[in-house]
Amino acid sequence: MKKISNFIAVSAISLLSLSACDKQDDTYRQYIVPGGYNYPAKASSVSARSGYQRVDISWATPLDPAVKSVKVYWDSKRDSAEVSYADAVDGMVTAHINGLEERSYTFEIVNFDSNGNRSLASEITVSPYGDGWLSTHAERRVYSAVMKGDDALLTLGTPVDEMVFTRFRYKNKDGQVVVSDPVPMDSVDVRLADALKGKYFEYQSAYCPKNGLDVVWNSNWIKTNTPIYYNLADKSWTVSVTSNQVRSNEYGPENMFDGDLETRYYSSTNTSYRKTFPKIVSINTNASDGQMPTVVGVNIIQHQTESKSRYVKAFNFYVSDSGFNPNDSNYSADYGTPVLEASLKQDDAEQQRTFSPVEGDHMAIVFKSSYSTNGFIDVFEFEVLGYVKANAD
Repeated sequence: MKKISNFIAVSAISLLSLSACDKQDDTYRQYIVPGGYNYPAKASSVSARSGYQRVDISWATPLDPAVKSVKVYWDSKRDSAEVSYADAVDGMVTAHINGLEERSYTFEIVNFDSNGNRSLASEITVSPYGDGWLSTHAERRVYSAVMKGDDALLTLGTPVDEMVFTRFRYKNKDGQVVVSDPVPMDSVDVRLADALKGKYFEYQSAYCPKNGLDVVWNSNWIKTNTPIYYNLADKSWTVSVTSNQVRSNEYGPENMFDGDLETRYYSSTNTSYRKTFPKIVSINTNASDGQMPTVVGVNIIQHQTESKSRYVKAFNFYVSDSGFNPNDSNYSADYGTPVLEASLKQDDAEQQRTFSPVEGDHMAIVFKSSYSTNGFIDVFEFEVLGYVKANAD
């Protein structure tokens, strides 16, 4: 009888346990899907590219035939976009998400079957770029622009990080406003075709991050600090030279400013004077009121083909609003500080030097030495580069 009592006790406990389990099953039965939950395949090979206030999210077309549609969610599912797998290209589908702020976003890609069953989410975090990013980029510098023939030749600074293009807005010889084609960042020689000399011009650059979707242009055009330089030299200039420093009337110093490479200034052959330095050329531009020139540099052109033995070795250049006496034996004290002290190479027929802009309608060239053992100098053109501020806009 003891064994029977133990069996009855155990049976009673088992019945009570089964009764408790039935009650728990009733609680969770509403969440049970008969046959189990069928998840559609999740998105795979997910990648993203940032753009200007937008992103592109791409992923592989699913192989699971149960997948019928897909949706992309972001901002904690407050925003979403539907994408059609019918638009897939080469096995990839892309969602183009526009109108985004410049911040980080986490995107969830969810596939659906025909019954509305959801796949597990595939996530990717990406940040579009915008005006804040653009504002961190410095503009490219334009160091100078000088007329060469009918075009303006530009000297540009090194491009900054993520810069891809620069373009220019200027006036041509007909007074029309021209916008140049975008110039790649690695361009060395930049020309503004048929530019109007002596005028300011503008420029702006475009930027794009590595692998970015969009090239973004600066919103503002930057005006250059100085206009397009050109040769100010004119036949109307009054030119004089140190006494006994002209070979003959055919080789007068005015030939350096006539724009003609067939004429030249050739210093004296007289034995008593040819080795005498300095040889000073004084210039009066005869500028009318309001036409005061601003000088930024000089370009000296010497013999192109024959002996280079008569090349200038060193010279000083002065600019003032008062005249210079070419026979001043105390020029170094009387002329003031030169705007340029130049030493030239013997192997270049054309050499340019620039300096900070300075206004003045009087100039002086003080030739201090020559490569000639006899003291000769033989200059075909001495171009004075600059502009007239009153005409620059």
